[in-house]
Amino acid sequence: MTEYKTVHIECRSDYFDEIAGYAVTIGAIGSQVTDSTTLGASEGVCTWVAEGELEQFLFELDLWLKNLIPEHAYNVKVTDYVPEDWSTKWRENYYDVSAGRFRVMSSFSPPVVSSDEIQILIDPSMAFGTGHHETTQLCLEEIDMLKQEGGSYNAVLDMGCGSGILAIGSAKLWPDAKVTGIDNDPDVIPVALENSQINGVSVWASTDLPTDSKFDLILANINPAVLVGLRETLMNALIPGGIIILSGIIEEQAEFVKNAWGIEPILKREKNEWVLFRYQKQ
Repeated sequence: MTEYKTVHIECRSDYFDEIAGYAVTIGAIGSQVTDSTTLGASEGVCTWVAEGELEQFLFELDLWLKNLIPEHAYNVKVTDYVPEDWSTKWRENYYDVSAGRFRVMSSFSPPVVSSDEIQILIDPSMAFGTGHHETTQLCLEEIDMLKQEGGSYNAVLDMGCGSGILAIGSAKLWPDAKVTGIDNDPDVIPVALENSQINGVSVWASTDLPTDSKFDLILANINPAVLVGLRETLMNALIPGGIIILSGIIEEQAEFVKNAWGIEPILKREKNEWVLFRYQKQ
């Protein structure tokens, strides 16, 4: 089982939201603004990082914080992760999220009858993806837009699937498609599969992408460095004419990703400081 560490960043409160968002793009499975009432934590930003990725995470975080905060007025503490922090605390603070026609709800929420909404029930457990982050919302809005544009897909890949939220949304939009979720953390695969069952859709999930797999729609909501590193793999898996959606990109790194991919996106969308690109393979 993957071991996790809790990384707590203390600084001025006006930086909290930006730090919480950025932490996810460089590998945190989740982040939360904390105060003295939050599990006894001091005021700051609390994030959770796989132990094997901690060194690289702290390196990237420190470089970014030095540029963000004048006079380097911040403090970073690393402690052992207590499982109850994530598995119970998120339930207390959870609220429904709307993105396009999607409504993302917790698996324990009372049912809501609506003919206009596409409901996704999520129990993230130890997997990132509750729908609250702008990058996830951008992706949900984008696949809803593709559907309303008349897009029809037979094979969909959610790369870095986490809780399975994007794979589930895709399966609801295109019920006849084969939907695949891939994540390098083996602990989240059962979570994604359980969430797909809760939603009554079929999603195949694994830690490894079969080398011969081909897709006509790929969703990749991952941090920018990983998006760049996966360029060749994802483009090889995409059929000619297929669509690929890149998200997880903070605005200041958008040009880096765009230049590294080397092709012009056919669409760019933004939500607050986050960017999404849509590409089509020629």
